[in-house]
Amino acid sequence: MARSGIIYGDSGSYKTTAVKHFARYIYETTGKRTKLLSMDGGGWEPCAPEVTAGVIDPYRCTMVNPLPMLRKLSQGYWPEDPTQTAAEKLNMIPIN
Repeated sequence: MARSGIIYGDSGSYKTTAVKHFARYIYETTGKRTKLLSMDGGGWEPCAPEVTAGVIDPYRCTMVNPLPMLRKLSQGYWPEDPTQTAAEKLNMIPIN
């Protein structure tokens, strides 16, 4: 199973900024990129430089039926096409 973490909190509590710093640390110490899942539609603007640099791979998930998606992601899968948000069109592939 993949190693996963969650940052949860009120709007404006700097969750995405924390992800930015955490992702940079992971990349510098392991060389691995962070997979960022956004479920509230707020986006990842504070992480834009890291996304552009390839340190963070973002994906926006709809809230229609998120539990199956969360389960699959926590098992170490990621959408082959991260721009696709329709669950019925997703092809989930294993990642490391």
